[in-house]
Amino acid sequence: MKSNNEVSDLKSRAENLKADITTTESELCNVQDSINAQRQELCDLASRMHQFTDLIEIDIPMLGRFDIRGFVKLNDVLDSALQEKAEKPAALPKLSTVDIAISSLAGIIAIVIDAFLVGTPEVVKIYKGGERFDGSLLTAAIRKFGDGPLKGFTDRLSEVCKVPYDISAIKDGMYPQNHRLRSLSHDPLLGLFFSVFDIIMNTTTFVDNAGYLRIVPNDGFSRSKIEMAFPVVYYLGHIISDLFTARGIPIPGFFLTQFFTGGDSSDSSIAGIAEEMYLDGYDMRHLASMSMPVAAKNIIIDAYLKLSEPAMITSHLPLWEREKLEMDDALKREKMNFIANSVAVSGNAVKFFTNFSNPASLNAPEWLAFLRSSVVMAKASVRDKSTEEVICNRQHINLAWEDFD
Repeated sequence: MKSNNEVSDLKSRAENLKADITTTESELCNVQDSINAQRQELCDLASRMHQFTDLIEIDIPMLGRFDIRGFVKLNDVLDSALQEKAEKPAALPKLSTVDIAISSLAGIIAIVIDAFLVGTPEVVKIYKGGERFDGSLLTAAIRKFGDGPLKGFTDRLSEVCKVPYDISAIKDGMYPQNHRLRSLSHDPLLGLFFSVFDIIMNTTTFVDNAGYLRIVPNDGFSRSKIEMAFPVVYYLGHIISDLFTARGIPIPGFFLTQFFTGGDSSDSSIAGIAEEMYLDGYDMRHLASMSMPVAAKNIIIDAYLKLSEPAMITSHLPLWEREKLEMDDALKREKMNFIANSVAVSGNAVKFFTNFSNPASLNAPEWLAFLRSSVVMAKASVRDKSTEEVICNRQHINLAWEDFD
């Protein structure tokens, strides 16, 4: 009986063991299936990662084993590569073909105006020692104002606003044709300070033939109390009256050239060349003429940008995004201006050489505009763009989230 019970117990244990083995085999199969599924997922992930890195041109190491440590290493490499590949905003906005064409056209129009309307001022000697100012259609038109409707007004100012520094002849210094160039008080930019000094001190401040600054008392001039009280008014009245004289007011700061005599008063020095330019008509009236090509170029570019500007409401945008748009628009305008100015000064350089290197053919406002554009472009190229990089990457992240939505 006991033997039968032991046999029965052994059979029961054997059946339980068999059931456990079957269960274990089933669980092992499930584990193997799970491992295979995970391996397949890892293979798919690795394939997608390599496709992505090929797309953005990033080199990453191939995985020898599909395990966690390998993917951690791959993830670190990918993060580092993406950081280096993070999109960096361009220093200057990209221009379209139309933008470049409009900029070039504006520069060409400036060249045409400079060549045919501004021209090169010159003095033509006529019968019995007379002379005629020629060479610039625009400047000639401006000169007519002084001989026409403004003549009575300027003559009256000349009589009322007499000043002590209006001496037209000093030995080794000034004569009637050049005294406004040599006299510092006749300068339209810095002349205010010197004229106030000369009126109060009853002097004439000028640059002599040797390039030295001289202050000469004008004992023969009698100032009124009104002139002493209002020197600025007399300065303005006198300089306006001189605008339309035969040889008018020099361009701002031009008197500085008279200090560069090179040790003598020859025509080959900077002072001599500048004086010859002034005597030929390179004065404030011609400065107004030379500014016309610059103004025309700016009007063309501004009109194009205004007409091509997309209708866009920005009031709902964040402040940083509005500022970024404004900065991009400003840089685009400056870049177009730089192209137009480059074309314009190239044309002016050709004009200079075709006029036998006559310095009076140089368009000072155009070269100043080109210099300003060059400085702006240089500063824009080297500016700190870290904030713009953050904004640019933020925009890409927002677009990516929109794609997920």
